[in-house]
Amino acid sequence: LVLLYYFTSGDNWSRCTRDGSTPCTGNRFLSGHHECTWGGVTCDASNHVKKISLDENNMRGVIPQELEHLEFLEELYLDSNNLIGHFPKWVGRMKYLEKLDLDRNVLSGPIPEELYESTTLQFIDFDRNILSGTISTKIGLMSQLIFYQVDFNQLIGTIPTEIANIPGLQYLSVFGNGFDESSGIPLEICDLNIQIYANCDMCTEVGNCCTVCLPDPQECAGCVD
Repeated sequence: LVLLYYFTSGDNWSRCTRDGSTPCTGNRFLSGHHECTWGGVTCDASNHVKKISLDENNMRGVIPQELEHLEFLEELYLDSNNLIGHFPKWVGRMKYLEKLDLDRNVLSGPIPEELYESTTLQFIDFDRNILSGTISTKIGLMSQLIFYQVDFNQLIGTIPTEIANIPGLQYLSVFGNGFDESSGIPLEICDLNIQIYANCDMCTEVGNCCTVCLPDPQECAGCVD
């Protein structure tokens, strides 16, 4: 947690800076109090960090790999900041991580294969970054996944049919990328009870199964939150 503060310009955060100049619910980072009492940090009775919630906090920099050592972490919310660098590979190795929210940052590079090997992740929100590459076919192995949102990135290729293998998936949003629109949303996914949000051409070329068909992102920049 100390490294998270330093790696993301903690003295310029909007909340819980060490100098006391910003509001904070809880104790300030780097204070003499136990880390479990720092603002945005939640622990269990054994002082294992279970949740980090520092969204909209003017964080600028990279996410330190050392967060991987918080082995009992279940929820990580760092959305709506200015985090940069490639997407962290270690998140797929977290044994208990269930919710990962990194939307509205400046993360780049491909979504690592390791992420799709997670058997615990339920909620993934990466929209409005500059992620590239494809959605791995390994996504079909994510047995606990419920929510997957990657709007407004630079992803390409096709939507994997393997998504249909995820038993509890409820929400899929892929709007505003560079996917192959001629392939559209696979019929295997259309047959399932999933809320699907995608570009109109992706919804109509193969099967009109989208919950919401959205126009070109340049015409509809405020349509999706």
